[in-house]
Amino acid sequence: MPSRFRPLRHFEFTWYLTILLPLVFAGTTWGQGTVADYERARGLRALTAKTVFLSNVKPHWFDQSKRFWYRNDLPGDQRSFILVDVETGTRRSAFDHTKLGQAIAEETKKTVDPLALPISQLDFTDETEVVTFSAFGQRWRCDLNTYALSKAEAGDPQSGNTKPPRNRSRGRSGGSQSRGKSPDGKWEIVVKDHNLILRDLVANEESPLTDDGTEKDGYESRIYWSPDSRKMVAMRTKPGGDRKVYLIESSPKDQLQPKLHSYNYLKPGDAIRQTTPRLFDIASRREIPVDTGLFSNPWSVGQIRWQPDSRRLTFVYNQRGHQVLRVVAIDADTGETAALVDEVSATFFDYANKQFSRFFDATHEIIWMSERDGWNHLYLIDSRTGDVKNQITQGEWIVRGVDRVDEEERQIWFRAAGGYPEHGPE
Repeated sequence: MPSRFRPLRHFEFTWYLTILLPLVFAGTTWGQGTVADYERARGLRALTAKTVFLSNVKPHWFDQSKRFWYRNDLPGDQRSFILVDVETGTRRSAFDHTKLGQAIAEETKKTVDPLALPISQLDFTDETEVVTFSAFGQRWRCDLNTYALSKAEAGDPQSGNTKPPRNRSRGRSGGSQSRGKSPDGKWEIVVKDHNLILRDLVANEESPLTDDGTEKDGYESRIYWSPDSRKMVAMRTKPGGDRKVYLIESSPKDQLQPKLHSYNYLKPGDAIRQTTPRLFDIASRREIPVDTGLFSNPWSVGQIRWQPDSRRLTFVYNQRGHQVLRVVAIDADTGETAALVDEVSATFFDYANKQFSRFFDATHEIIWMSERDGWNHLYLIDSRTGDVKNQITQGEWIVRGVDRVDEEERQIWFRAAGGYPEHGPE
């Protein structure tokens, strides 16, 4: 098995087009807009709909993840189906659209536009010689060598009634499951009056685990048990402020006098809701003190997970202001903390669209997305030391998102933008 993750890009790059529409105001720009202004704003969605094409690739994998197909939506409700072979790096039409359209028309006695094939739920055999799909309320099977079309049988493995499971990995990696009962089934944690109660399910007894929780600083029911059921992490939360912003409805329909409306809107410097993990030893019924210096001002704490050997807990810490993003590790016995990944930005992190992590316990590695070299790329991190083992992707282009990670083959499928200067800027 190779020791490094090999970069393997999609062969259809993603381009985005921003449409700037001038805002035309009738009359003065002061005060409330006219009826015509609001009518134009209301029609903006319809005006800009179906104006951007070839901006997205949604892969449908098959043949043991060696190939995928995707659909291009084109102007005038037209569409094309593209087949990609990731091993050879080839991209072509998935089939002859004209021949398939003629075959569908002959069998159904309906008019079919080959540039807008009315098909859905498309499936290929591993040899790409047979395709099945749904059209006009029927499941069809087509031999792509002859374009002979027939109704798919109920027992046909490609009939659409059964589909093989797909090893798909999208978005951010998940953490350990939040649950009240321990993995061994002997313990349960419940929350009463903002405090934790430990229930011994074998002896049918319960005892308080904490007594310092209050309404303004209490424990939640989000409980993360270590795999060996000896340790437990609970989330403790301080609620944020309740600053009100007020609006005046000058001309309500149901009365002559104006109405006062309010909604919550925190401003810079206001207290926000903050949640931090607290570590407990079940046998001794005590909290293990943890230094919160590495996560003292959280915007969020997520992707909480235990190592399989129960020796350490990790989570992703996003600091308020989004200028610090860390993978923090807590030693389950001592409560000592360490930053496995420590990202600091002078501006801010796009945590909503440019964050991805995947832990591999067997090899003690983390795949991590970062803009540390000025471009959004993927890195392979040693989860024991935090050292970068290698940069998986690199160059003057960016990773848009990860579609799949194959831990066994050590391969990554991802979407990217850029890489071809002749195409101009993004």
